[in-house]
Amino acid sequence: MYDIITAGSATVDVFANTHSQLVKFVTNDGEDDYIAYPSGSKILIKNLTFLVGGGGTNTAVSFSRLGCKTAYLGNIGLDANSHRVLDLLKDEQIDFIGTRSGQTGYSIILDSIEQDRTILTFKGANDELSFEEINKDQFDAKWFYSSSLTGNSQETLRKLVHLAYEKHIKIAFNPSNYQATLGYEALKDILERCTVLVMNKEEANLLFNQNNQPELFSHFLSEHKSAYVVITDGAKGAICHHDDEQCTITPSPHLSVVETTGAGDAFASGFVAGLFHHLPLADAMKLGMVQAESVIQSIGAKESLLLKEVAFSRIGQFQGTISFQKEEQRFTSPKQNHLLPPQFYEAEPERGFRFDTGQNITSLEELGYYLEFMSDEQFNKHVSIHHNHFADWVEHVFSLSNLANQLRKLPIRKAQSSLIINFVHKGGNP
Repeated sequence: MYDIITAGSATVDVFANTHSQLVKFVTNDGEDDYIAYPSGSKILIKNLTFLVGGGGTNTAVSFSRLGCKTAYLGNIGLDANSHRVLDLLKDEQIDFIGTRSGQTGYSIILDSIEQDRTILTFKGANDELSFEEINKDQFDAKWFYSSSLTGNSQETLRKLVHLAYEKHIKIAFNPSNYQATLGYEALKDILERCTVLVMNKEEANLLFNQNNQPELFSHFLSEHKSAYVVITDGAKGAICHHDDEQCTITPSPHLSVVETTGAGDAFASGFVAGLFHHLPLADAMKLGMVQAESVIQSIGAKESLLLKEVAFSRIGQFQGTISFQKEEQRFTSPKQNHLLPPQFYEAEPERGFRFDTGQNITSLEELGYYLEFMSDEQFNKHVSIHHNHFADWVEHVFSLSNLANQLRKLPIRKAQSSLIINFVHKGGNP
């Protein structure tokens, strides 16, 4: 029996370091960034790096290094690139229990001057994983983790989840943006069988149709309280909903970010590995975060993944913040039993609250948590009997005069923090 079987893509990744330009388009709906190259020109590549990537193999390596007996289940090609994948799995002591056909997946990662990236991806064999060709006797583990599977492999994933559920294997799922676009109903039978569901903020909004059905996510949480539902938000950190509690984590300050490919896989796999090792929720979140922090400080999704001993030691040295808050069930009336979602307030970066440390806060909820953990010395720079910069920002940016006036009456840091967090999670009611 394996500790964890991972399913997902396997690719050969090419990292191209070029002289790209970043173009920003501002519309009524917000701001979008684009990597641009001159049309009709030859672009010189400064550095070219070939690595094995894909969510399935990224997480498999992470699990293996974190002390889990791991197998990878996917479809890889019959070409030369497939040997790169198989050699990596062997070197990382990961068993391959998948199938082979077609051409191995391939990705080209283009860098950006703002330390983010754009990926051109060819799915190839990743879209052709056949349930009928999988050796079911090898599908035996304590956990089954799946990242994105698309094309014909999407239906295979559904069957694997049902098989895992029948075998009492715990299920963790990290859907892609494409899968999230399918919507809740299309993935309902997968989601309802999950022990762990990890999404980024954009995927969560798509999956649960937050714009048109804002109550759907709250209803899902109320129906699956024992599940771990994690939403990541890039540099802002992540929130885990579990057993009527929210666990919020922010990353360590002053990280030197080189490249962000694989950060999501590292966090999700680190978190699930923490649960596998029976760590408390806070430490499981920290394990996910330190694994992700290590990855983003070098090129490649696997090269800087931590071994178990190093990762566990960094849990104790973690410099980010972590906090817990009780989930609040909000009802329109006792008769309707209808959950109201929290009301989120977020400003554009240029209208954020910037501290002298360089930290720029853009959301009301973020301010609430930041107040909880900031030093009294930092707090007193912004709040006195003569002024309250936080209240001014709340009033001028979000037009929340009543909340701002209440903040001005509270000279205590933690009291202001509680007021703001409660305001947000009560749907904008004081």
